[in-house]
Amino acid sequence: MTCEGLARSNGQLAWQVHFRQKPDKPNELKSYQSGIHGASYSVSLKGRAWISAESYQIVRMEMDLVAPAPQIQLLAEHTAIEYRPVKFRESDVNLWLPLSAEVYFAWRGQQVHRRHSFDHYMRIGFSRSGWR
Repeated sequence: MTCEGLARSNGQLAWQVHFRQKPDKPNELKSYQSGIHGASYSVSLKGRAWISAESYQIVRMEMDLVAPAPQIQLLAEHTAIEYRPVKFRESDVNLWLPLSAEVYFAWRGQQVHRRHSFDHYMRIGFSRSGWR
């Protein structure tokens, strides 16, 4: 990882950190599996994280493949995730959770883009009386 200095993410100051999977280290972050009992293929990632200069929480992360994975016909993949604090009504708990996630990939000759929004989080917890 390398800190690239202060930047802005959604109007707030954030430390911009570059990361890249080392080629001499085992990849345990991401892999693809072909079917239930099929072979598993690890892919290395690189990207950037924007960490709030005020709270030190991750506010944004972007990741790409270090190299294509021709054995599964995956030529490219890009993921961008925005994080925000989520306050739960039932308590004074604030958690930093994904607000949105976008994924682009080129796989088996097709290019796909998916966007997901997260805005109806529910807190489920365990108390002495059981799950609530």
